[in-house]
Formats: sequence, C-alpha cells, structure tokens
Amino acid sequence: MSTTLPEGWSSTWSDADATLTIVMPPMPLTGGFEVERVRVGPLLLDLSLRRRHATLQVRIRHRQGRTGTLCLVLPPPGPGLVEVDGVQLRGSEVRFPFSGDHEVVGYY
Repeated sequence: MSTTLPEGWSSTWSDADATLTIVMPPMPLTGGFEVERVRVGPLLLDLSLRRRHATLQVRIRHRQGRTGTLCLVLPPPGPGLVEVDGVQLRGSEVRFPFSGDHEVVGYY
C-alpha cells in the first residue's frame, strides 16, 4: 500500500524529461517525520526529514520505477548552503540523478 506526502507538500512527475519535483512548504524549526512507499507517478519512494534549528536533513530512497532527475525545492527562506550526497551546492532548488539512496542537508 502506498502513502502520500505530508500536508502542504506538492509533487509532480514529468514523463517528458523524467523529472520528479518535490516542493517543501515552510516548516517549524524542530521536528521530523518519515513516510514509506510514497507513490508519485510511476515512482515509489521513501522519505524522511529531520529539522533541528539551522539544519534540515532529508533522506530519500528510490524504491521502484524509472530513474531520472529529482528536483527538490527546499523550504523558505532557503538555505545558505546545501549538500547533496556530500557535494556542496547553493540555492534552495537542487537537482540530481535519482536512483538509490540520497541525503540532502540544508544549512539555514
């Protein structure tokens, strides 16, 4: 059985460019959650999130379906620095090849 993303989140799948886009809403400075078997278009994924003041950690597992690109839009006001699987990036929107396990860390 598949579940959905938490309330306020949005997700879309584009067949044209094989891109999954997940947009995260503003969130409290502390807390977290974990959801398993989320269905978005042809994909099945697990997602966990942990927020501790100035750090946001998102873990995503591609469980089933096409591989492609993940576009993750982090919550406002946007982090100063983002690491995707240990690689440093800037900006509040990150894109990377999506298959297997990934960790995104935003430093606000």
